[in-house]
Amino acid sequence: MAEPSGERVAGQSSAGRARGRTWVSALCLVLACVVFTVGLLASWAASVVYDSDTFADRSVALLDEPEVRRELADRLTEQLALAGNQQAVNFRPAFQLAVEAAIDTDTFRSIFRTAVKRTHQAILVSQDGDGSALDLSDSVTIIASNLTLPSSAAQGQGNSAGLNNSLGDITQRMSDLRVWSWEDYAGIVTLVGLVGGPVLAAVAIAVSPNRRRTVRRLGWGVVAGGLVLAILVPVSQGVVGSRISDGPLSSAVSAGLGNVMADLRTMGLWVAAYGFLLAAATRAGNKPLPTPDRAWARFHAWVDRRRETTGGTVLVGAGALLGGIYVVTGPQRTITLLVLVAGLWLSYLGVALLTRLVQAVPAQVGADLAVRRAHRQRRLLVGGAIAVVAVLLLGTAAVLTTRGAARAAEAAGAPECNGEAALCDVPINLAMFPGAHNAMSSALYPGWLFAEQSNTLTGQLDAGVRALLIDTHYGVPSTARLPGSETPVIITDRAAELASPPGESYDPAIAARAQQVAANAPPQAGAQRDIYLCHNFCEMGAASFTGQMESVRRWLETNPEEVVILVVEDHTTPTDTAAALEAAGLADRAWALDPAQPMPTLGDLIDAGRNLLVFAENQGPGSPDWYQSAYQWFQETPYAWKSVDEMNCKPNRGQAANKLMLINHWVTYSPPDPGKAGSQVNSADVLKARIEQCLDERGVFPNVVAVDFAERGALMATVDSYNQGTRSSVGNLRSSVEEDADSTGTTSPGGTTPSTLPEAVATSSAFKAPTVITSLTGGNPAVFCAGTDQLVAVFTGWALADLSKPAAAGGLPALTYGPLVDRILRDLGPVTPVELARQLAPGVAQSAAAVDALRQAGFDQAAIDGLADALSEQLAGPAPDLGVAEQLVVDRIQEQLGRDGTLALAQAFERDHPTPVGLFDLGDVSDDVATGSGWGCLLQA
Repeated sequence: MAEPSGERVAGQSSAGRARGRTWVSALCLVLACVVFTVGLLASWAASVVYDSDTFADRSVALLDEPEVRRELADRLTEQLALAGNQQAVNFRPAFQLAVEAAIDTDTFRSIFRTAVKRTHQAILVSQDGDGSALDLSDSVTIIASNLTLPSSAAQGQGNSAGLNNSLGDITQRMSDLRVWSWEDYAGIVTLVGLVGGPVLAAVAIAVSPNRRRTVRRLGWGVVAGGLVLAILVPVSQGVVGSRISDGPLSSAVSAGLGNVMADLRTMGLWVAAYGFLLAAATRAGNKPLPTPDRAWARFHAWVDRRRETTGGTVLVGAGALLGGIYVVTGPQRTITLLVLVAGLWLSYLGVALLTRLVQAVPAQVGADLAVRRAHRQRRLLVGGAIAVVAVLLLGTAAVLTTRGAARAAEAAGAPECNGEAALCDVPINLAMFPGAHNAMSSALYPGWLFAEQSNTLTGQLDAGVRALLIDTHYGVPSTARLPGSETPVIITDRAAELASPPGESYDPAIAARAQQVAANAPPQAGAQRDIYLCHNFCEMGAASFTGQMESVRRWLETNPEEVVILVVEDHTTPTDTAAALEAAGLADRAWALDPAQPMPTLGDLIDAGRNLLVFAENQGPGSPDWYQSAYQWFQETPYAWKSVDEMNCKPNRGQAANKLMLINHWVTYSPPDPGKAGSQVNSADVLKARIEQCLDERGVFPNVVAVDFAERGALMATVDSYNQGTRSSVGNLRSSVEEDADSTGTTSPGGTTPSTLPEAVATSSAFKAPTVITSLTGGNPAVFCAGTDQLVAVFTGWALADLSKPAAAGGLPALTYGPLVDRILRDLGPVTPVELARQLAPGVAQSAAAVDALRQAGFDQAAIDGLADALSEQLAGPAPDLGVAEQLVVDRIQEQLGRDGTLALAQAFERDHPTPVGLFDLGDVSDDVATGSGWGCLLQA
């Protein structure tokens, strides 16, 4: 019989209302759980995170972790060493132990707590990051008084590398966390969460068609919220730990953070437990409640059943015995457990009684297949929409990222060389590099004593050092450890050393101490000899050679536009040392200088991807071409100074004809003193005076100025001032004669004029102010001016090549440029004014001599003309590459004479025809003279 249409419509309407109430109930239920969980979190934050006293207490609790104290002591010691504390530099392992002991005192904790509290209050007040910095100077003073530290660690340290400044950034880091700006809303969120959550839950139950099921779901929602709160603790530990690269410190901070947030975890677990009780009690329905008498009756029945068997009797008896022991040995623990069980039972009982009042209202109409199908369709629709949005967002992000990368690449512009695009044109022997003597001798390497540098190798490179002077030794790991260090003592393998005693002078007391350590440090079983970076004695500090060279290689890859020089005092065999450098990946980065080729520019090295020059003091036969003999390229000054007044520039190792110059500029203090190095030896006045003295006495531009504690003092600024003068002069040299004449009398940005710059390339007329020409007589302006551009270009290239000519082939630039210069000057001779002809006379003589030398070497006129044509073609473009042009001609000479023949010819020419004074002085014709004499074309020359 068909159902009346009215009843069917009413049923459908009722089903619709039921579905609507179900949706509203579900929405309120979800909101109730979320709001309540957020309210609990806000309540915890208000009492812990935003309360200065509690926050300070929790921060101090981190010091309970030994790894945290150890790491804090390590950072404090490191900062004191960087700030120039002499004890931290020379005796770091023992010093760090003392600092760690000072940290683990009530006094330090009290000061630390006060500092954290004040910082916390300042951040909450300002909320803009401009509050007072975390000032631990009082704590530093406590440590300083306990350890009798010098004033460099005292309160009010003003050095930019000092301890307080390095710790002060904690304030900014804390301020950068957006969570601090939520303090004003914590109370409101707490109120809304703790009140609004239950209200929403009540609404969800009231409107639900099936209230008992809604209460059960509420219980599980509360469980989920509690677990979220508990899970926040390990998540926070994981996030914080992942941002700390040091493994032990990461574990310690994570553990400390877990202790600090323990009450949040406890709160979450208790909330989850009560949610579970709510769900379980609702599930019980109308079953009898587990009252104490019922529980006891069931337990008694269970015991009686066990006692019916021998095994069961043993089980009951053993359980009773263990329970008695537990009660007797821990009465307080037993009482706590009983109270906990009683509280949970009472909670369950109360929830069960209340939920029995909740009547389940059956749905008038069950969900039929069509409803379920519609529900699935809605879910698919929502999922598809989310997927589309995600794809759009990812696509947009990809486009924006690609555009950002393109803009960054476009903004990068022209490549730079050691920080300046203008230095790319500067030959290696006209560039100056800040150098670090015993660069590996750093207090930041574990176990190092008597350090002579503040930072690690990569730290020095980051600070601007571009020449690393290092020592290699053979060493064997031992079983001994220095106090305060977990690093094994390395025993120097003197039997395998190339030279003994070490090359540099050393303190006999340090030698005796090293021998004592070695005697008490037997090698580890099966230990293998390896190469280490050590200063004379590996017992006083050692770092893995290959490991540190890998760090340098990574730095070079990250900074491909920086050229670095590595000078190795190799007490290890050239084969082993070169193999270790190759294993570290530096062979592919190293440039091999060729004594028969022009000196490369910084840009040449960078363009080739070989931005490293390696020199070794004991380079021997069979070494790779990039593993170069230091003193076949360098000449140097002495290095054993006891005071600044003793320093001089007398020749030491290396020949006077070598193109590179090393100034050894450090005083041997025993023990090393970073304070004196920074304020005295490395001061701007002392450095500049020494460089100028060596320029005057040696006549060679210094390429490396090596000092102790390179980051202290004015080394970087002083070297930069000379490089500014060099790049200014080279730039002038590449411009026209008029630009050269106009600019050589001006001051460069660094305050060094090209005339004083060299004094950098002292005797070269390329950097001297040209002779002023006051009249012009004779000649043919129309014809002469037609060849002026080529004349200027070829003399510019010749001058630059002469400045950077190789040490073993000094006559090569004249042989390269001579044929073209000879042709130009012969063509221009009849039409040249008398005054200009006088200036060009040295060029006429030198180029003619070069052509004669080539003829005597077997070149006929056609071959000589071919050399001139090849160079002329290379210089004809709007922006000729002078290095490429010169190299092309050198290659053609080598095709006929071979490499050795070319080298011999260049050496002979340099001996018989050294570069004459005034060769590149083409003269300076003023505008008035040029116009008045009918030579107006020289105004554009």
